[in-house]
Amino acid sequence: MTTTPDNLIEMGSQSGSFLGHSPASLPQDLVGHIEAILDSQPSALVTVDAVGKVLLWNKAATKIFGVTKEQALGNNLFASVPGIAKYEPIFHNVLADGSEEVRNKEPYIFPDGAPGLINILAYTLSTDQTPRVIFRVRDVSQVSKLEHMAIQTGKMASLGGLASGMAHEINNPLGGILQSCQLIQMALSIENKKSKELLAELGLPAEAVKQFLTKRKIYHYLDIIEKSGSKAASIVRNMLNFAQKKELTLKSETVDEVIDQSIKLAYMEYDLKKYYDVHHVIFEREIPPDMPQVYCDRFQIEQVLYHLIKNSVYEMYHLKQRLGDNYVPKIVFRSRPYQQRVIIEVQDNGPGMSEEVRAKVFDPFFTTKPVDKGTGLGLAMCYFILTESHQGNIRVDSIEGEGCTFTIELPAATL
Repeated sequence: MTTTPDNLIEMGSQSGSFLGHSPASLPQDLVGHIEAILDSQPSALVTVDAVGKVLLWNKAATKIFGVTKEQALGNNLFASVPGIAKYEPIFHNVLADGSEEVRNKEPYIFPDGAPGLINILAYTLSTDQTPRVIFRVRDVSQVSKLEHMAIQTGKMASLGGLASGMAHEINNPLGGILQSCQLIQMALSIENKKSKELLAELGLPAEAVKQFLTKRKIYHYLDIIEKSGSKAASIVRNMLNFAQKKELTLKSETVDEVIDQSIKLAYMEYDLKKYYDVHHVIFEREIPPDMPQVYCDRFQIEQVLYHLIKNSVYEMYHLKQRLGDNYVPKIVFRSRPYQQRVIIEVQDNGPGMSEEVRAKVFDPFFTTKPVDKGTGLGLAMCYFILTESHQGNIRVDSIEGEGCTFTIELPAATL
């Protein structure tokens, strides 16, 4: 018989060697060899009988599910392993018709509390004895993260090339438009010395001319031109930030201080104070006292957190307009160490976002705001800062109607 992982699983399950009993039909050294091969597999390998009792459990299963072999063997898989109960229908489907079932990128919370993704393959065991089902489970969190980062980095690189190529082409005519608009505004001002002299020379009453221009909305249209031109100039500047390599100042920083400064920036923002009621937002911090420092460019990370605050305040303000005084806007900052990283969460109780929006939220130029309120570059810039400049990451979890949680990963400082 050709030796394959499936053969090994079948031999182990049929023989009972993985329940602590050495099979009489196999030499002891072969049993140990089979167990070593199964334990060396990167995927979790789990075999269960027709009622869901665990017959086989390798080391990768312990790592992924946080349950030891001793705890798993002989117990019902779906009752004894956290987070697995929801996959019991797969077991029944496969057992019923002998088919194979695959689930890719299923959300899963790992034993350390970190959210991730797993791939699941389930199929029946080829045996004449009692039917058995094999589960192969693989942790694909890192692979999925790298795929997403590669796609997003490609978008950033394309945007950077576009920005550097078009900046001068747009800036020159845009500068001409803005400068001409300002000159027209000056020329039409009746307070301008030259305008006064010309009106007197032509015998035109200044106040009547001003009323005419006002009623014909000339001043209003010029304001629109100036604001639109300034907005376009802001977009070009943001695009250039992608293309230009800025010198970073990376050093150890305290998480509390970075968060506090980001909140202060939000309090100082004119629009957030005047239009979006930022001072009525409750800010809470859940930071452990022994939290390790982060290794970062403080200015850039403060800008990232400030931008997340700004977006949340904007969305929560409009939600409060709909719900009234019973709704209290709140942003919670949490932080925790994770391996050699530091996790910072920014959670709000705003309107949340749909899965369609969540999937596109870091794409350049994607925005749900009105045209005059957002460019769609803010979150893309946050992603670029964290992944390219800090070898970190950012993701968002959200359920529509239940708020958003942005999770930032940064390298921990070596103290």
